[in-house]
Amino acid sequence: MKDFNQFYCRTLLYSGAFSLFIILLIFLPGKLNARSFSEEKKEGVTGILPGEEIFDPLMADPRWPHSSASLQIFQDEARLRNVGSANLGASFALLGCEHWGGKWQIGLQAGVFSIFDLDAPSDDLVNSDFRVGLPLSVRYGFFSAQAKIYHQSSHLGDEFLLRNHPERLDLTYDGIDLLLSLDLGQVIRIYGGGGKLIRSNPDLEKYSVHGGLELVSPGPLFASAYPVAALDVQSFEETEWNENYSAQAGFEIRSSRFANRRLLVLFEYYKGNSPNGQFYELNIKSYGYGIHFFF
Repeated sequence: MKDFNQFYCRTLLYSGAFSLFIILLIFLPGKLNARSFSEEKKEGVTGILPGEEIFDPLMADPRWPHSSASLQIFQDEARLRNVGSANLGASFALLGCEHWGGKWQIGLQAGVFSIFDLDAPSDDLVNSDFRVGLPLSVRYGFFSAQAKIYHQSSHLGDEFLLRNHPERLDLTYDGIDLLLSLDLGQVIRIYGGGGKLIRSNPDLEKYSVHGGLELVSPGPLFASAYPVAALDVQSFEETEWNENYSAQAGFEIRSSRFANRRLLVLFEYYKGNSPNGQFYELNIKSYGYGIHFFF
């Protein structure tokens, strides 16, 4: 009951912050256009395999499926110092339609998230997380939402196992989550929601909350480079509701030839429980830089 009360209070906190922004939006003067879903992008989101997703990716979410390569420097961690992160994944819509005054899509998400020990002689693979999900998204103008059912499994690298002899944990789980997102003009995006595990091995506590903020410059700083910044915050009942902070800042490179693609060069900072597989109980702090590609 105590854990559920903590989940309830934190959900109210995130929901309250989200509601405050909605109230501010109502009283803001002038007409606000969606930050990344402007009028010219409303075509091509319906039908079979539409070319545009109506729910934008989360820049700073460590487990949003996309392709990236990063160098991360861990602090105060005995086994890892210089870490390479290589992710491969994508999110795309399978079917879109217009109904009840909004636009709807069913999609597919899949990703592999891997980290490597760059201080080991052979750059040992430490851990890989495999995630696949089926999202249902909806958009009404500057408001969008996504509900998703997903599966994740985690696997330690062979070289890391042989060299460190950790206690191996066969970590797999299925879950559902819901995110609400609001575009405030062309610059600010806020989002929030929560999730629940429906099956896990080993048996894990079920609930989580999730929120974040993204800033995108309406104009380039130079050439086609647009400054961006994002903060993602997550808390899990399994780790006693400790906050996990993922912050990123840098540039988004845009091209009219690849309007639906996003290439970002980012400085990265993370503090909280590790997002990497069975190391979830480990508190880490890291900083680094990377290249991220969303398509």
